Amino acid sequence: MKKSYLLAALLACAPLGAFAADADEIKYTYLEGGYTQVDANRNTLEDFDGDGGYLRGAVEISRSIYLLGSYHRATDDDEDFTSLDFSHELSLAEVGAGYHMPFGDGLDFIGELAYVNVRQELKIEGLDSESFDDDGARLSLGVRGGNHRVEGWLKAGYLDVGDMGSGWVGTLGGQVKFNPMWSLVGEVEAVDWITRYNVGVRVSF
Repeated sequence: MKKSYLLAALLACAPLGAFAADADEIKYTYLEGGYTQVDANRNTLEDFDGDGGYLRGAVEISRSIYLLGSYHRATDDDEDFTSLDFSHELSLAEVGAGYHMPFGDGLDFIGELAYVNVRQELKIEGLDSESFDDDGARLSLGVRGGNHRVEGWLKAGYLDVGDMGSGWVGTLGGQVKFNPMWSLVGEVEAVDWITRYNVGVRVSF
């Protein structure tokens, strides 16, 4: 009888152990969306201070490789010295791939290479709109790690976006996990001419 009770207890604890292990796992397949704010100052982006929304995600295609993509769109509505209303829209799109490998207990090394597109559209009341496109690339290296409650990542790299310019880029982010699937995410990414802030919700698979 005692052996039966012991076996039942072990079977009852097994799902809990699997749940804890799953919660600690660093997941590279996810979908995320939320609020974004972009501050920029370069060429046609001079004094751009806009906000909007973003969507991004990643899919792990092997034990070490994942595909990534993101889209940010922000709008800066204002009035110029002629009292004309204008709207300046900025969209940032990115598609690429990443590599990860264990770097320690609960810590991964990550490397990412991505194609980047920056599109600007300037609309002035009563006038035709103007649009600008720039393409480039981002290379980043960093670390990502945490536990079943919190997780963070730190990346440093180089961003080159055509005529808009190039420079070193740094990314600092983290997430607070409600459970193994849902979490609240915050991130800041900065180059010398643009800074982007994200606050969103992530669902991991």
